[in-house]
Amino acid sequence: MTSNTPTTAADLDIARENQEVHIRIVLSSEDVDQIQSIVENLEKWQDPAVRTITLVGSNKEDDDGQFRHSPDLRGLLAAIGNVMTSVVHLKFENISVDGWTIPAELLTALFRKTSTRLETLECTALQIEGTKMEMLELESTVAGLVCLRSCCFINNFILWLGKEMHPLDGMLQALSKLPLLLGVYLDIDYFNDSGGHASQLSSSAALSPLLGSTNIQELILSKFLPSHPALQEIGQHLKTKNYLQNLTIYFTLPPNDEWNNLPTLESSLECLSSALLVNTSLQELKLHLGHEGKCPKLDSFLVQTAKALETNTASALAELEVIAPCTYGACVEEAFVTTLRTNYSLQKLECFTTSEDTSKYISLDAGHRTEMELYLRLNEQGRKELMTNNTRDTWTVALAKHSHDLDALFYYLHCNPWLMTPGAERPKTTTYCDESDVVKKMKKNRVEDVLVEEIQRLRQENATLKASQQKRRRFLRDAAAIVANVAFLWVATARTTFGSKKKVQ
Repeated sequence: MTSNTPTTAADLDIARENQEVHIRIVLSSEDVDQIQSIVENLEKWQDPAVRTITLVGSNKEDDDGQFRHSPDLRGLLAAIGNVMTSVVHLKFENISVDGWTIPAELLTALFRKTSTRLETLECTALQIEGTKMEMLELESTVAGLVCLRSCCFINNFILWLGKEMHPLDGMLQALSKLPLLLGVYLDIDYFNDSGGHASQLSSSAALSPLLGSTNIQELILSKFLPSHPALQEIGQHLKTKNYLQNLTIYFTLPPNDEWNNLPTLESSLECLSSALLVNTSLQELKLHLGHEGKCPKLDSFLVQTAKALETNTASALAELEVIAPCTYGACVEEAFVTTLRTNYSLQKLECFTTSEDTSKYISLDAGHRTEMELYLRLNEQGRKELMTNNTRDTWTVALAKHSHDLDALFYYLHCNPWLMTPGAERPKTTTYCDESDVVKKMKKNRVEDVLVEEIQRLRQENATLKASQQKRRRFLRDAAAIVANVAFLWVATARTTFGSKKKVQ
């Protein structure tokens, strides 16, 4: 049984001998007999070994355009409950697209059976109906899923009290209590086909339990209106709570609205840039503003973000991604170049302009081998560890490791000229070469070619000495000295290979 192939009753007969069984049931009226056979088979299982259960809506219509009638969902869910004690992964996929809902009491019964085993729960386009008491019981049961590590409620996951929507506040409160939960993927708003929308939360404070959880590391929020007050709540928690590591927000507008109706977009995002001034836990921040229309420029927000990352030397942010239907000014690149000269954490920076006509991403305008690209690459290779409190021996190994990267060698030796003086100790502060003095002493041309030749020779010798660690350590010390001496002449030329006339400052 593959992950995308519907399970048959015959498959279950064969699978009984296996230790890991994966069941995928697709609901459709023409397969009612097959589903009934599955129900009868599951009811007979005495020692279940089912690891994964996926229940999928058929998304098919009759000839008159009406959705097909559901098979006996109650009987099917009751039979599934018979094997739930071993289930680790549970997924409901597109159930509501056929107009079907699942009774809250049956879902509560399933969760109780697997409360000590379930690790991942994914509900995509699932709608649950019940009374207020049944919803409270469901939320209480979710709070008991002590092994749950990942939870996903998206694509109009809705709780219904009759014809009224029940807010997700209690469900989020329950999730925040789970000791092993690491990631939550959640829709903030509900959109219907006619263009109407409603918040899934009673207030912005409903997100507070998730944001304040000491366990949850990743939070993905979709269908998020830019004007939603929950954005301010997120910014405030990022300032005061240092737990969340990855934050992704998919902003969405109602179908009948335009980005131009939101002139305060940048001011809404300012809470995030101000939070980055003090936050020390966030490692990834991704903001997706869609592909349609043309939203206001984000230059001010991005420049403020760059300045925040320059000021906050304890920031752990390694990846920043912004995708929006707008262009970015040169001031954005200049701001991040300035930031990256002293920021050793940021490793990936992507500012994409979405093109509705070509469906392509147009990246932030950055020339080949620019300073920004150099710094991002060095950060990814461990610049932070090298530039803070390291010994000469550590630098020796590091320079040999970067012997294939002339830009990296130039940067490190340019920022640390003490490495080119035998026996010198690292100064308390990083110093820079006085280019105006050493240029006058330059006697040799084409120094970079000499450096390339020396590096190639050293790499060959290094390969032959790997078998002898003692000889290799001695070789690395000598190699670093040779590279440093040759690179010193290169520094003196004040010539970089960045692809532009900019110099590292």
